[in-house]
Amino acid sequence: MLTVLFGPQALNNPQYVGIGIATLDDGQTYQELITTALSVSGLASSDQLVSALYRNLTGYEGTAFQKKLYIDMLDSGAITSERLIELAGDAAMQIQTNLINLADTGLAYKQSLPLPKPVSYELSSSAPSIDEGGIISISLLTKNLSAGTSVAYTVSGISADDLANASLSGNFVVDGSGLGQIALSVRADQQTEGPETLTLTAGTASIAVSINDVSLVGVSGGEGGGFGDGAGFGGGGGGD
Repeated sequence: MLTVLFGPQALNNPQYVGIGIATLDDGQTYQELITTALSVSGLASSDQLVSALYRNLTGYEGTAFQKKLYIDMLDSGAITSERLIELAGDAAMQIQTNLINLADTGLAYKQSLPLPKPVSYELSSSAPSIDEGGIISISLLTKNLSAGTSVAYTVSGISADDLANASLSGNFVVDGSGLGQIALSVRADQQTEGPETLTLTAGTASIAVSINDVSLVGVSGGEGGGFGDGAGFGGGGGGD
């Protein structure tokens, strides 16, 4: 994984090797190590990742045609970045002969602190929609955050006046299981606006909740509510 992500020279860097060993000894899985290493690699786009893997695995820059298949697979979600790195690492083990005798020669490394475990965020709501005047609960489930950690959230798609606390931002506080919860109270503003969508974002996760407009202000209807009903213009018989 080190060589395909950071280049062949990474295998001879005791600092890199030491960090990898310490991270695995800290209890992270190989897949989590890949995720963490990718997050610090600076390879933000599919093209950057595929280009680096080609270069580090083969020693030359892949052509646009050669890279297109893998870029398209990443962009479409057919394969994850972590899985592609894992496959490239397996290929490197097969073609790089300098790895064959490592069991005999050993690998130099420098004792280091492990990389932080990758943090994940997942949002859920108590219901997919809410009526004006109602309250909805939003839950944030995190992984690898300490109890008491505060995670900021923002709300978009509505105005601050639509919420009882008149604020479009706030914080979750996660407990020992990584769970944080908030309740949002939606104001019944007595204005006919039609349905709206509230979008809440925290960390790398987002969730959308529909707000049903239950106001009838400005909507006519019902008995005796219109013209020509016997009470207005043209509504009754004339004189004798």
